[in-house]
Amino acid sequence: MKKFKIENLSEKQLRLIATALEQYSRFICGQLGETYLPSLEHGMMKEQYYKYKDNNPEDTENAMNNYCKVRDDVNKRLDDIKQIVWNMPPNSHYGIGYDKKADLGYEMYKQILSLFEEIRETECEEKGERYTSNIHSGQPLKLTSEEKIIVKEL
Repeated sequence: MKKFKIENLSEKQLRLIATALEQYSRFICGQLGETYLPSLEHGMMKEQYYKYKDNNPEDTENAMNNYCKVRDDVNKRLDDIKQIVWNMPPNSHYGIGYDKKADLGYEMYKQILSLFEEIRETECEEKGERYTSNIHSGQPLKLTSEEKIIVKEL
């Protein structure tokens, strides 16, 4: 089996890779709101809220209403896509076990975020602060037979 190595990633770059892996995994499973909305929120705020305020200074009170209207329309269209592609009603989706590639992406995402939790726990201990665990603490999910990726802090 061929092996590859990526080096010199910043935390920002590694978190972006983790987000991409999570979104890829969720998309395959029909979790469109969890996949697209985080990215679309950025664009909708920029285009439908801030630009609206800039272009309509006399009507800034309605900027949030404009954004919400667009967001609701996007949600409806994502539900329509879910119905067409997966034949699923709104608020339903597949998850772990549905697709091997999705499982691998989610597994890798969890392995990366587990490292960030280990770092945070160590930093808390060094500062004498109380560490509070979360869903990414501890041993990451193992969903596939693929070898675990190695992610280390330099």
